[in-house]
Amino acid sequence: MDPKARFNLLRGDLALPLDELARLLRRPYGTVKAWASDSRLDLIPPADVLAAMEAEMVGRAIARIRAAGFDVIPRRKAA
Repeated sequence: MDPKARFNLLRGDLALPLDELARLLRRPYGTVKAWASDSRLDLIPPADVLAAMEAEMVGRAIARIRAAGFDVIPRRKAA
């Protein structure tokens, strides 16, 4: 999946207005709006932005799991 499509998919999953997404990503509103626009194919979100959005999704999932009374134990990284 190309970065622009991934951005828009994550944007839909996060269900945030563009201004709130811009604050979350610490990027200007106009830049985030351009990434979301289908007419601006030349502007694609960088990998660090997509990673930040994915991290927010994981954080929300962990919060829902903990709210249900369960704990999340992180895996140890392989040496």
